[in-house]
Parts: sequence; C-alpha cells; structure tokens
Amino acid sequence: MNPFIRYTLLQVPGWLLLGLLLWWAHAKEDWISITTAAWIMAAWIGKDAALYPLCRKAFEKSPAKETEKLIGRTAMTVRPIDPRGLVRLDGELWSARTDSEEPISANTHVRVTAADGLILSVEAAPNPRE
Repeated sequence: MNPFIRYTLLQVPGWLLLGLLLWWAHAKEDWISITTAAWIMAAWIGKDAALYPLCRKAFEKSPAKETEKLIGRTAMTVRPIDPRGLVRLDGELWSARTDSEEPISANTHVRVTAADGLILSVEAAPNPRE
C-alpha cells in the first residue's frame, strides 16, 4: 500500500475524534463558534500534512521485506522447535519453525533459511560461525 495512504488512514480516527469533540463543544456546550471549530480542524489536518514528510520512511518499510534480510543469519533457540518454537536473533525474540523431522533443542545455534511474514524458518547450524 502507498505510504501516503497508510499515513492518511492512520490519521482518520484522530480527525473523527477531534471533529466529534469540536461538534460537541459547539452544539452542546456552545463553548466555541463554528468558525473557530473549523479553524481548529483545518490546523489539525495541516499539522498532519506537515508531519508526513518527517515520518514517510516509517510507512515505506514492510516487515515482510525486512525479515528477508535475516536469511542466512545465525540465531540461538530459546525454546525447543518442534516444529515451532522461539529463537533469539540480535537480542530479539522471533517465532521460528523447522521443516526437519527431528526437533531442535533449546540453546542450539540455528541458521535462518527463510522468512514467512514474521515467522522464521530455521535449520540446525553445525557451526555458529558459518
């Protein structure tokens, strides 16, 4: 999905909440005029538009693409993998699975062979330096 669309969709709930709050402040309590409410809403949307260039990169990255960079890396099992378990890679815990018939015990070095979303496919690594 386009980063601008993702960013905009993330902002919509805030716009709706602010709009309801401004409507309530005008219609029910008569605290602000409709002109002031419109200016506040326009300023809020303008703020979101001004912040988009600063956070656009965060909306461009996809976790699936980032996990592909982990293929070939070595991790340590935290829980036995039979056929699913947990591994620690660079201090982060990842869900992992193996296609091997034999389970992989805890505290074993494994190599990442594939990534499916946020689940890593691993195999036992004979030598952690490989």
